[in-house]
Amino acid sequence: MVVKIIHYLTVIICLISQSFTKNNVGIDSTESIPVFVEKQITGEIKHTINYTDSIGRHCLVLTRQYLIDSANKKTLVLKAFQFNNINSVWKQEWIIQDSIECYHVDIDGNFFYDLISITDLNRDNVFETTIPYYLICSGGIEPELTKVILKQEENKFTAKGESLIKIDENNTYGGTYQIDKELEHVPQYKKHIIETWKKAAGIE
Repeated sequence: MVVKIIHYLTVIICLISQSFTKNNVGIDSTESIPVFVEKQITGEIKHTINYTDSIGRHCLVLTRQYLIDSANKKTLVLKAFQFNNINSVWKQEWIIQDSIECYHVDIDGNFFYDLISITDLNRDNVFETTIPYYLICSGGIEPELTKVILKQEENKFTAKGESLIKIDENNTYGGTYQIDKELEHVPQYKKHIIETWKKAAGIE
């Protein structure tokens, strides 16, 4: 019964959620989401975004799930589900999933909600979804694994590295990253991903 209630609330949240965007994407007044879509959502719902582009209506759902087993293994799972509605039919477009496992140390991870964006960087009216997040196993002061993923339909681009740790003015570590080599061919995506990563990593 509890699971059914959570699934129902997911649909309501997804329908009324306002878009979070840099490109004036408006509120999306969507139709009901089918039961099979609800069943694909796992974890605690943390954030939803609705938007409309030339393809149709879209609904992004972000979830977070914390697990611990009998051996004290801790697991944190982050998922981003995106669905679209074409001709009044909802279907899953894609899912991004990442996780971390830790033993005997603290575990943490979450999305950078204020840095999530829906954009049209290449002005083709097929919008990009950019999702930054972090994961960490820590027993002290350590950099977080910081990632930014940009999705546009089947295309996926990533920047990942370590967040910046600043001990004092003369002592810092972390703050380095790598990007997919394919980004060299799409400079507008490269610029956006790097800027987002630096903000998430505490560099800007």
